[in-house]
Amino acid sequence: MKQVLFLYNPQSGKGKIEKDSQAIGEMFRQAGYSIVDGPIDFSRNPFNGHETVDLVVVAGGDGTVNYVVNRMRERGLSLELGIIPAGTANDFAGIVGMAKDPL
Repeated sequence: MKQVLFLYNPQSGKGKIEKDSQAIGEMFRQAGYSIVDGPIDFSRNPFNGHETVDLVVVAGGDGTVNYVVNRMRERGLSLELGIIPAGTANDFAGIVGMAKDPL
């Protein structure tokens, strides 16, 4: 079974993503993924203990996405990355034409 690491920033976008996090997690379960999820802890590398995941999904703003990508690079990980725009401005998501609704 494939495993997804789903990280979300509960502070992003005025905290709206936290209410959607369970529904997002359930979508991955229904797609056949084992899921490790939770709010991101910026004081540690979120990949500690999760080096073998198949997919990383980040829900947050530009700063959260930047943090996760840089922690991946620190660990030398090359993983598939999903981004759910959940910040205030979501500049990256806007530039690449992503939908604004996290679900």
